[in-house]
Amino acid sequence: MIKVLFTTNLPSPYRLNFFNELSKHVDLTVFFFYQKGEDNRPWNYNSKNYQFKYKVLEEFKLKRIRFNPKLYSEINKEKFDFIIIGGYSLISEVLLIQYCKRKNLCYAINSDGGFINNRNIILEHFKKNLILSSKYWLSSGRKCTETLLHYGAIKANIYEYKFSSMWRNEILSEPLNNFQKELQKEKLSLSSDVKIILTVGQYINRKGIDIFLECANKLQDKKYLFLTVGQGPLKEKYIEYIQSNHLENVIIKDYMNKLELIEYFKAADLFLFPTREDIWGLVINEAISFGLPIIVSEHAGAAYDLIEGNGLITSLNSDEIVCSIREVLENEELANSFSKASIEIAKNYTIEAMVREHLNLIYSATSKLEGKWHENCTN
Repeated sequence: MIKVLFTTNLPSPYRLNFFNELSKHVDLTVFFFYQKGEDNRPWNYNSKNYQFKYKVLEEFKLKRIRFNPKLYSEINKEKFDFIIIGGYSLISEVLLIQYCKRKNLCYAINSDGGFINNRNIILEHFKKNLILSSKYWLSSGRKCTETLLHYGAIKANIYEYKFSSMWRNEILSEPLNNFQKELQKEKLSLSSDVKIILTVGQYINRKGIDIFLECANKLQDKKYLFLTVGQGPLKEKYIEYIQSNHLENVIIKDYMNKLELIEYFKAADLFLFPTREDIWGLVINEAISFGLPIIVSEHAGAAYDLIEGNGLITSLNSDEIVCSIREVLENEELANSFSKASIEIAKNYTIEAMVREHLNLIYSATSKLEGKWHENCTN
């Protein structure tokens, strides 16, 4: 069986599902680059459900620089046929890319998304050298591929995968009808007469929850309910805004696990994602899996792959977003059309498909190796 090393930062649930499924086909080891206190969500590094081998390489922080002093010694303990480096933003990832290049190891750089950014010339030059050092690249979709090509990646060696957090059997076969929606709202003690506009994300500036609340403030209509789910340091600020503006059309909920959140996706009538910056936005995958029409900002990478006849892409202007909300929710025929299209798109974006597309690269890169992989993978 092909021995594969995959590096990433956090053991998020979708990653664990993906790794478990991938490990059915290859001998998989995962290195987690971890720093205490990272992110606003609780991650489990000691799960008994891991079906793959793994090591947690705790990173140390020296001023603003994070690094792992054991990286080289750990990777030298075992000979891998193929290495997938989970990005190029962490110091540990940069060091691993340079190590693989120096040792002529067979590797790919994985990217979950990205936008071209020329604001820092020195940083962009460094990024270009990193990306060019690899022979293979994994891309989550259109914007990510455009970014890789911009930095010199070879199109024929970019393998796009259907980035997702959803299993195929979790996706609805068809959208819920009006009666089913009403029952779901009542189940959650919500009024069955309102149209629910849902957003999900960390309570941090990047996620644009403040813009979501601005929209609620401008659309104070009893037939609309704005519901946000998440956690983070700005929660109290958002509550203060809700109270000071007397917003009776907003409900703010704490972080929920996937099973709890599914109940709210089923009850919602529209998913709004006004992010200021997301290289992808997996929550959009989840929303379309339950047949929701989508309104998403132009700053989410997923917008350019997951929105096609099932929603609208907008700027961060709250007036524009409010107009988009009215356009969708006040036109039942359009909303139904968007819902059906969301389901069809979601069926193509599954964990199973993501595994299959990673395997395409792994098998392609290692098929001719047969013990000579250092020579064949030299750039």
